[in-house]
Amino acid sequence: MRDLRSRNPATGDGSDEGFLVRCAAMVEAVDAAQARANAMPGLWGGDRASSSRRSSTGTHSTRAVLDALCLYMAQAAQLTVEADVRRISADTGYGLTTVHEALRRLATAADEASPESAWIVREGTPEGAHAQRYRLSRKFSTGTEAGNRTQVRARPAAASPLQARSQHIARLAKNLQTLAHDTFAAPRSLGRTAGLVYKHVDEGSVLTVDELTRSTGLDATRTRQALRALHLHGLLSRTEHGWTREENCDVDSVAHVLNVAGHLEVRRARYADERHCWAWWQAEVQWMSRRGKQRRRRRSPTAAQLLSVSDRPDYPRYPRSEGRGDHRTALALVRAGTVNAPALRAA
Repeated sequence: MRDLRSRNPATGDGSDEGFLVRCAAMVEAVDAAQARANAMPGLWGGDRASSSRRSSTGTHSTRAVLDALCLYMAQAAQLTVEADVRRISADTGYGLTTVHEALRRLATAADEASPESAWIVREGTPEGAHAQRYRLSRKFSTGTEAGNRTQVRARPAAASPLQARSQHIARLAKNLQTLAHDTFAAPRSLGRTAGLVYKHVDEGSVLTVDELTRSTGLDATRTRQALRALHLHGLLSRTEHGWTREENCDVDSVAHVLNVAGHLEVRRARYADERHCWAWWQAEVQWMSRRGKQRRRRRSPTAAQLLSVSDRPDYPRYPRSEGRGDHRTALALVRAGTVNAPALRAA
């Protein structure tokens, strides 16, 4: 299981006043968004709403995507983050189409006259290899414009912005790791509902069916079905006070028993190859727009590069078919390891 907490691009340690301001603004917005989301479990489609109703509200995948964006904001200590659907898919376990739909729902304004009535707002238009940028709606930020604050919001010593940020990263990453596991996300696994219930029965907690129905937004029937499946595979046990996690329960072992282990890792590898291919194509487009480029001196993607004679040696020539980019061949070359440009390896 991957550790999402380790992907933290922000290196501020609190000594930089600007970092503290950004961190405080981010924590304030994420606090508010998470509190509102937790208070409205039925909003995420857990109450078996009709298809038309879910299209205007959401499903549990919508909440997972919201949590992923909040995690990225906490990791970066920024209110606005860049995130592509493949990254979100890898971190939530949901497919690309589901992630696309969740982002659409989150960005749909409750009031057409007010874009800030949505959960998230798209910033700008993605260009080149850059992904779409997102931020939480300003309704989740109190006081003056978050980006223009000049002092850190006062907090109790036990919940400083830096501590709150670390708590958000740990909690959100843990929740997403549970959902993005083969045992709950792969075909023929225990399923999303079981994963949702398992996520809410945290280590050391004892919850009743009624408490789980309220926290998950599921009805009692589906909650009990999930509990039985989790109990059958040794992940949860029942006590006189409710349900709790089994000691030393091993979700990875359950994935092997169900013969679904490795499903998401294969998909993540495929997404990584697709991102690499996209970076290669964007570099090709950028090169084609340059003046004074040396078209005839760029090496073939399958040729040995003895001398660096190209005016852009980091990339070979992108495969062509009838004058157009041959993306299928390019993807095959990336998967075969033929294209080893530094920019692709770093993607």
